[in-house]
Amino acid sequence: MNYIQVSILFCIKQLKGERTAYGIYHLLTGKKSAQTIQDGKIFGISFLFQSFVYLDKRSFETCVAYLKEQQYIEETENQKYVMTDKGQARLEDELTARPFHPALDGWKFASSTQLFLARITLFIQTLSNLQYFQKGFYPFPKILRSFNGSKRILCLKSKRVKS
Repeated sequence: MNYIQVSILFCIKQLKGERTAYGIYHLLTGKKSAQTIQDGKIFGISFLFQSFVYLDKRSFETCVAYLKEQQYIEETENQKYVMTDKGQARLEDELTARPFHPALDGWKFASSTQLFLARITLFIQTLSNLQYFQKGFYPFPKILRSFNGSKRILCLKSKRVKS
């Protein structure tokens, strides 16, 4: 099983058939609705908030279909699922082999993730261009704040090197 499937299975376990699978989808992709936020807190799954921001609905549905096909979950109502004993055993095996990282806290770090990724991408692109003595280039991310943050870091580093 891949980590997305493990995360979905974990969420289904926590929700106990009280919410639809799409509630899980919204949590994993980071939809900031009152229902998603409330579900995350009530069911103890907010640490997975926005863990799979790139996950599209079709892929999510494929994962749920796989879990159902493997008899790890069963549908109780329209799009509401509960975990089977077989699913419980598999989830325990998976989380024993590859547990969720203790510092994983999607709710806490979700707001800074996109900015961090934009800055690191721009930082790497800048270093790559400087290595080849190309001073002018078009940055990938079009986020001014990430540009200014990366520029500040590079300026501080160059001052330290010159000293």
